[in-house]
Amino acid sequence: MSTAPALLYAIVGVGIFAAINSTADAHLHASGAMTGHDLYRVLTGSTTINPWIGRIAQLFVVVTGLIMVNQSQSTLVYLGALAGGLGMQTIPALMGAVFWKTFNKYGVFYGMIVGVLVTILTEFVWKHPFGVHSGLWGLLANFAVAYLLSAITKEVISDDSYEKFHCVLEREYGDIEETPSDIKMPV
Repeated sequence: MSTAPALLYAIVGVGIFAAINSTADAHLHASGAMTGHDLYRVLTGSTTINPWIGRIAQLFVVVTGLIMVNQSQSTLVYLGALAGGLGMQTIPALMGAVFWKTFNKYGVFYGMIVGVLVTILTEFVWKHPFGVHSGLWGLLANFAVAYLLSAITKEVISDDSYEKFHCVLEREYGDIEETPSDIKMPV
């Protein structure tokens, strides 16, 4: 019976380690893919992507994270607090791609920038105004800018690209006009 606490700590520790690795894996892959696809290709004009570009970006993210965490114990807490709020800033882009044809690239891009800035400001400068989480303030600003800039620039997404995107969604998940609770996820 004396080994039960040690065994319990080991099981919980392995579970935490697995959760950290599964989360970090997705984020590292995304950072490498975005760097290769969105930065390298655009800056060089190349149609092919060197896999080492993504690997170097992943290494940069890991080293930067290790440096930040080793600077101060509270840095990890701030990163955790910001993670949810900054992750929320992708919602208008996803909602616009799936449901609203009126959002365009200018509105979504600048909306995300404003949303990230508002999230950071309401996390560190004006700490949670009216008791509302910083991510929600950023999301509100993000939606407002995305909607207004999309209305001002009036660049409508072409029917071809919109239909192409929705064909993939319908093939994978069924009719997207259904309510979210009715969507059939692949097994």
